[in-house]
Amino acid sequence: MLAGTSDAIAHFVADFQSMNPNLVRLPVSIPSHSHYLAAAAESFRAVLHASSIVAPRVTVLGSVDATPVRSRDDAINALSRQMSTTIRWDRCMDALVEFGVDTAIELGPGNDLAKLIEVVHPQIKARALNDFGSYHALADWIAVRKSPI
Repeated sequence: MLAGTSDAIAHFVADFQSMNPNLVRLPVSIPSHSHYLAAAAESFRAVLHASSIVAPRVTVLGSVDATPVRSRDDAINALSRQMSTTIRWDRCMDALVEFGVDTAIELGPGNDLAKLIEVVHPQIKARALNDFGSYHALADWIAVRKSPI
């Protein structure tokens, strides 16, 4: 991931597109997961500390390095770190395999991460929330995935 001004990113993509035709500029306008959001991450950490956030009931993998999040403090750390730290999606995808995950749903905007999961780990069926016309369609897809074949 690379974050910077729009012009700098455009020049970078233009310079390296011929070496890597798969290089794409993601349609984002916020420099998420970069040092540009360090101050916001610290403010967010303070808000989370003051909140009633609790430990997750199921295993959650932190997106920065795929470390399992099991406590309240782990959750606060993972959520605030991911705002201003590079996400290691490669580690996250590998961890899904290690945990025996066979189905994944991307909740954020777009479907790039779901597509990448299926390319790198084709044994995992992945879709993005916005691939479905409704939550009912998503629920139907999950139900089919859970049915014995």
